[in-house]
Amino acid sequence: MALFGREWARTSPDSITVWQAAMAGGGLRPEVQAACYLDGVCRQVVTGKILRDAAGLAGGLVALGLQPSEALVSQLPHNPESLVTFLAAMAAGLVFVPVLPTLGAADIAFVLEQTGAAALLMPTDWRGQDHDTRAAEVARLAGPRHIIRSGAGPVPQGQLDWEELRRARPVPPGGVGQDATMPCAIVYTSGSSARPKGVVHNHSSLLVEAASAAGIVDAVCGAPVLVAAPAGHIGMFAAYMRLVMHGWPAVFLDRWSTEAGVRAVAAHGVGWCTGVPPVLSPLVDVAERGEIETLRYFTTGAPTCPSP
Repeated sequence: MALFGREWARTSPDSITVWQAAMAGGGLRPEVQAACYLDGVCRQVVTGKILRDAAGLAGGLVALGLQPSEALVSQLPHNPESLVTFLAAMAAGLVFVPVLPTLGAADIAFVLEQTGAAALLMPTDWRGQDHDTRAAEVARLAGPRHIIRSGAGPVPQGQLDWEELRRARPVPPGGVGQDATMPCAIVYTSGSSARPKGVVHNHSSLLVEAASAAGIVDAVCGAPVLVAAPAGHIGMFAAYMRLVMHGWPAVFLDRWSTEAGVRAVAAHGVGWCTGVPPVLSPLVDVAERGEIETLRYFTTGAPTCPSP
């Protein structure tokens, strides 16, 4: 299975941005699917539509006045809109900062202040949480220039509708403010202290991360990957990029449970799972009972572990 990512990883990793790599890879495989489970309901989207929507959303963000190198904080769960927003931020030359959908107002305000973010993206509705009250509290504490909302619920007055921004005039195919050496993402970790730490990535470091699993891609013959990493985890970035750039289908859950993961493996013929360490042991137990025969690899913070 030929991977676009192998070529730039071998030659000049500092010469291409995430958006440029996505356009090159996605243009070759516009029909590859992502399956996103939200409250147990599967929404599927193909890479061609993801890229078209991302170009439109990037145009909307630029029209708002967001400048290259400004930060966009996103609290979306794993859903098609999160995929689109990540790539839109890359197309607009922004710094994408994903945080957990469960994060409270004080923690969101901390991230906004630390990153100097110009915009915050939140769901209108997700698993019964009161995002309207949370958004109002964040506005009081941190006051980002723009609060954008995405979802089926109504958008409060004074906030912006993600869907309307997506319908804006697309950015040019080459994107805006493209510089592979500039920061493009911040990944927050709990670290060793009480205060979260933001790890800054540029385009080159993200692209190297995306190319790091080429051997597994060949081993599972292009079978989908199940992403058992929370929103904002580096595994999320890698899965987003591999989907679009390398044509590797992916399955996302908005909230992990072993039962939901096993159902997803069976439904999609998943060959590889990537996630946080606590996910591994329950999956091994299921594998020992012969219930997930297609799943061959699991990657985490530790070395790659073949299933029994």
